[in-house]
Amino acid sequence: MENPSRSETSPQAPTIPSRWVLWALAAVGILLIVLVILWTRTANLNNAVNDLGTQLDTVLERGALASPTDMALELRLLEGKAIYLQEQADQAFASLNTILTWTQALGIAVAVVAGIVTLVGFADNREEKQRLNADHERLATELKEARELYGKVSTLVTQLEPLPQRSAQAIQALSLAQVAQQQIQLKNLTEAVLRLEAAHRLDPENAVILYFLGDVCVRSGQKLKGLDYLKQVMSTEDPFPSAKASYAYALRLIGDDYYEQGDEEQGKKYYQEAEKLYRHLYIDNPELLDIFGESVYGALGGLYRRWGDVDNALLYYERALKTTPRSSYLLNNIAALEFCRNRPVGEERFKDALSYANEKLRIDNTDYWSIFDRTTAQIALGSAFDDIRKDLADAFKLTAADTSAVKKFQSGLNELLCANPLPPALLPAIEVVEAELKGRPDA
Repeated sequence: MENPSRSETSPQAPTIPSRWVLWALAAVGILLIVLVILWTRTANLNNAVNDLGTQLDTVLERGALASPTDMALELRLLEGKAIYLQEQADQAFASLNTILTWTQALGIAVAVVAGIVTLVGFADNREEKQRLNADHERLATELKEARELYGKVSTLVTQLEPLPQRSAQAIQALSLAQVAQQQIQLKNLTEAVLRLEAAHRLDPENAVILYFLGDVCVRSGQKLKGLDYLKQVMSTEDPFPSAKASYAYALRLIGDDYYEQGDEEQGKKYYQEAEKLYRHLYIDNPELLDIFGESVYGALGGLYRRWGDVDNALLYYERALKTTPRSSYLLNNIAALEFCRNRPVGEERFKDALSYANEKLRIDNTDYWSIFDRTTAQIALGSAFDDIRKDLADAFKLTAADTSAVKKFQSGLNELLCANPLPPALLPAIEVVEAELKGRPDA
């Protein structure tokens, strides 16, 4: 009989020694923890690179419309961030390489252990090996992403390398532009052009410098050269209103030249383009000023005046006067148009112009435009020629480099010839101006 105390049992499957299990689990656990940390670090680094790229695009898109000083500081800050991110990418790259090496070593070790365990009859460890292989593949993927990220950071750093030099040049260009603005206020346009040309060489894509350079060239008689600079601003994606106004002013002055040469057809083309620009500008920017602080729409009034359209000329002179009500220039032009058709109204306007011109000359007695305004008003209001002789002599000295100003003064005096009776000092003043222009080689 069979012994009832004994029952049939199947042989137990061999088990892996607990020490080996603990070591394997510990290694896998540590590897997974490190992997999670590195994955998080890589993701954060990738987000930081994307943010930095966006910030760089934003700064560069602002271009010359931003302050060069502010732009330089922002670019230097971005450069520092890029260098820091490159260092972080280097560290992540090295860490992932190290872990990959560990994983490969661990995989070999596990395979050896698995072989020994199999030989001695222990349980199959294929599941553990598959898990380690999966971890190895994940690490390889992370390493590939880290390499790509490292390449992005390296490219970004390369792009930022020339920015410090560009920033320094932009700051220097800004300083030159500020000096040029001081020269503009002093009416020293020749010196202003030199400073602005130097600034343009340092920062050739700065739209604000191009605008000032183009405007000053036009006002100093270099109309076509100035027009070329202004065209560069107009070719940008969204040219600012002041640049559009300067471009229209250049077109108007070139149109003046064609009219003076007798080519009215060509002059009309420039006038029509200028008129279109001015009228569109006025809709959104009725109070726009030029570099001398005058309303830009006085030039539109001058355009209509040249055409003989007195009503529209007066309309835009009056609109411009609302923006700069103490402008002797605008009041003189309005007075000259009214002088022949409604003399009392013209004389009242000349009185206001005389008052405001005197105010300006008390502040700056070298302002030859104000001298011409005062002289014109004095002539229209009946002053004797001896009363204006000194003003004329002073104005001629101050305009030695600006013959165009004398020609404009002459044109204004000629418009008073329609008056009846003529002011006593008008004809002697015109004779003196004509003699002055004959003695100038550039006249």
